[in-house]
Amino acid sequence: MSRSRRITTTGGGFSLILLLFILLSLVCFATLSIASARADEKLAEKYRDQNDSYYHALNEAHAWLEDLDRDLETLYRDGASEEAYFAAAGGRELTKRFSAGENFDLVLTLEILRPRTPEGPFYRLTGEKTESTVTYNYDNTLSVVK
Repeated sequence: MSRSRRITTTGGGFSLILLLFILLSLVCFATLSIASARADEKLAEKYRDQNDSYYHALNEAHAWLEDLDRDLETLYRDGASEEAYFAAAGGRELTKRFSAGENFDLVLTLEILRPRTPEGPFYRLTGEKTESTVTYNYDNTLSVVK
């Protein structure tokens, strides 16, 4: 009375399919991770370049302000009349632009002063801002299918 016992096994097929699914998932996540890291690196480089351009423009602006201060002091010490002083300075209000990258300018606005003493101040900074040099055309249309 021997009975033949049948043992059921899942075989190698199920474990192979599971292994392939896990491996495929890992490859997909690794690829997405690399793509995301590259995009982050490009964005960081763009931000760094823009930041460097801004501070380069700021350094140019400070050098220009030093030159302006020296020129206004020379005008004052030479004893120019008030009209001649402001005419030589370029008016009572000056606006100067410095390139701060390919899409932005650093804009300084100054009020020229004629002090009572040679120690100054010869100007007052009334505005410092960045302005876009690009005109953006936003697409606000909504296409509706009729």
